[in-house]
Amino acid sequence: MSHPKAITVTPVSVPAPDGVQVYLQPRSLNLADASKYAGVSQWTLSEAIMKGNLPAKWAGRNRIVLVKDVDAWLDSLDNVEPSTAPSIQKRSRSSSGRDAVCVATLR
Repeated sequence: MSHPKAITVTPVSVPAPDGVQVYLQPRSLNLADASKYAGVSQWTLSEAIMKGNLPAKWAGRNRIVLVKDVDAWLDSLDNVEPSTAPSIQKRSRSSSGRDAVCVATLR
């Protein structure tokens, strides 16, 4: 399953016929870009790398991750289950069938 995310990529000049513009999708990302792509903090990615859950490579002094590995790591994460807390269940029952309206008063 692919995770379509918007990443700002500097277009790479690739020879193409008749003025066709070609954009290349990056194969790897540094941790800053990978965290934006995955929607998590850089620390979360670093922790996943240190625990061995997300493969990384060295590119000079920088750690990089392959986009396909980030996608696989995201797919491996646990799903959030619906809450069974009584307060959540009560809130769900009390607002079912009508729109909840919240009014705040500033003084």
